[in-house]
Amino acid sequence: MIKFIGLQIEQIRNDFTLRLYGALLALTHLWTFFYWNRNQFFINSQSSINAEPICFPFFPNCDLFRQSISVDAWAHTLTFYLGFTILTVVFFAFRRTTTPAFFSLLFLTLMKFFLHMSNYNFMGNYHYMVYIVTALLLFAPRRRESLKVMIVGFYVAAGLLKINIDWLSGAAMIRTPALGGDLLVTSLFYVVFLELVLVFGLLHHKRWVRAITLLQLLCFHAFSWHIVGFFYPMMMFSVLSLFVLDEFIFNSKREQSENILLHLFSGRLGRSTYVVLIVFWLCQVIPFGLTTDPSLSGALRLSSLNMFDSKTQCHSLLVAKTEQGTVHLQKPMKNLGTRLSCDPLIYLNQAHQLCRANRDSKEIKQLSLTLFAKRVTEQHYKKSIDIKNVCELSNPLWAELYSGESS
Repeated sequence: MIKFIGLQIEQIRNDFTLRLYGALLALTHLWTFFYWNRNQFFINSQSSINAEPICFPFFPNCDLFRQSISVDAWAHTLTFYLGFTILTVVFFAFRRTTTPAFFSLLFLTLMKFFLHMSNYNFMGNYHYMVYIVTALLLFAPRRRESLKVMIVGFYVAAGLLKINIDWLSGAAMIRTPALGGDLLVTSLFYVVFLELVLVFGLLHHKRWVRAITLLQLLCFHAFSWHIVGFFYPMMMFSVLSLFVLDEFIFNSKREQSENILLHLFSGRLGRSTYVVLIVFWLCQVIPFGLTTDPSLSGALRLSSLNMFDSKTQCHSLLVAKTEQGTVHLQKPMKNLGTRLSCDPLIYLNQAHQLCRANRDSKEIKQLSLTLFAKRVTEQHYKKSIDIKNVCELSNPLWAELYSGESS
């Protein structure tokens, strides 16, 4: 292992492009700091101020952990995160500090991953993709090849999710875009075509094809700024910067690069690259093997990309049976983001916390949860969750996976 890591560090040290790319990936943590620090989002989510915390299924009692840490400690954690980010960027700027740069980026990524996993409020593609890209930069044997192919894979996966009436009609938009009418619909169709077909131009051997493709993707993310905010575009600019760096540094003295596109489909890329691709696509397929519509799911889609490909509507029914009678409980937080407002994990978290609080008092004899959800373009609601007694489940947050217990 030590020899393997030493080899990875040496390869990055001897490649100016990869060192710069490492610095730009470290900058994704700066964008994360600004995003988390805006309107005290991080502090409000992590501290006891958050009256209804939500957790990932594999960390069901994350709120107990978070509340055991003071607000000041969380604030210091975020400040430390910022400081270490700046230090990592500086390390990557110099060839002689490549070793500390490697380990500081690894530590920074693990730190962010731990903070991310401590709160379901922080979920999002902007983290998912950067984790993968960072892992490939640090550990992939054929990193430049694997990185480029994987980034193209991100867009293809996103494009496949957008092949539905929600996206193509504009119904999935979370804010009113600058375009409207037929121009908007045309642009939405073109985005799908860009992500499914034209994006392969990034791997083309001709420089002008790569340049036009890259320019379109950069324009797409720049335009999306007024709809999704600054964070997602900035993260994607950092991820795509590898292609910019390659054109101006790695390929600056030659007209053509290796034909990765031809090699990809002829099976001539490195074995490790194909392994990475297979694992990635298996993760994208898993949700579709478990449910007919992953956009209405929570835990089932954790392994895959989660795009703004649809907007959902839902109604929930959380009923507590006590000795005094039946009580209909209010739904969870009202001010949830578009992705989370109908996520089953939000409602399962609420039920889980009620069950945990009821273990000693035993006031609630039975707690049932039913969730009906649909895409905004659909007429009829589908039953996402129907659990007769949530408190009988060992971990309610995985209830979507329990056959026979929730259906």
